[in-house]
Amino acid sequence: MIGKAALRQRCAHAMAVPSVGRTQREWAAFFDAELTAASATASSSSSAGGGGGGGGGGGRSRRPSASASASASSPAAGASGSSSTACSDSSSRSFPSLSALWAAKLPGASERSWYRRGHKFWADVPASDFSGVLGGQQHVHDADVAESEAFLDRLLAGAHPRATAGVALDAGAGVGRVTQALLARRFAAGVDVLEPSSRLLSAARARLAGAPCPVAFYAAGLQDFAFPPGRYSCVWLQWVVGTQLDADLVPLLAAAGAALAPGGVIVVKDNVARGAAWYDDEDSYVCRGEAYFRAVFAAAGLRVVASEEQREWDRELQRVAFFALAPAD
Repeated sequence: MIGKAALRQRCAHAMAVPSVGRTQREWAAFFDAELTAASATASSSSSAGGGGGGGGGGGRSRRPSASASASASSPAAGASGSSSTACSDSSSRSFPSLSALWAAKLPGASERSWYRRGHKFWADVPASDFSGVLGGQQHVHDADVAESEAFLDRLLAGAHPRATAGVALDAGAGVGRVTQALLARRFAAGVDVLEPSSRLLSAARARLAGAPCPVAFYAAGLQDFAFPPGRYSCVWLQWVVGTQLDADLVPLLAAAGAALAPGGVIVVKDNVARGAAWYDDEDSYVCRGEAYFRAVFAAAGLRVVASEEQREWDRELQRVAFFALAPAD
């Protein structure tokens, strides 16, 4: 278990960051300020001729709302002229800020009760194949795995040649889809499979019974997992960070950074909203925009060492991006 003092140190960056014990609404206000400042900096750089700014699992593929589909399609841009903090949801409602979004989604409810909404959704999804964990979009599986493997190969060929040298963590593993198709083949030292749904975890155990490497199984939510310091060469977070409130995501990412072995890397692969955020009411999943993601990573004491967008993808679905992260210090 990573102590709170270590987490606070990991969460420090150039600007004043709220302490680990802050609420979701306090984090939302903080990230509103961060996104506004980042947008102003990008605008100043653009005006000065410095360019246009922008960005450098379990889970499921997602269809954006009509308003989200109409937004700009570049990896880091929102709709032209829109606020850097503007958000929307799956019911096509708009919110002027992250603070407004979270005030609507957490109206007097405790943060712990919010997680029960997602758990209730996942209790009913099919576990016999990939249809449930991919939201009925199982046709994306092959392209998803192929580009994940190519991204991993680029990390190995670049600044992270030891990214597959040790154990991997598949967080929010669902039925073990990513471990079976990718991680178990590439991490000979083993894979730790983390999944809060006992039903999906049982399906993962059966699916991975003949895995070519040691596989350990952990029944816990990502926000409750005790990351063992220095254990992992790779922490793979695919379609899972959207299940987390910022109040939990920032410290758990900091803990994941402390759980990396020398030369290790965190890979976040997730849907990326075209505004600041897009909220799926069906399963209480928040798709963050690129600027929001990067602000969260910085708050957790992590730097982005590589990022790219999934190239082969259904254009009717929310776009997907990779972020490779390492401790900033």
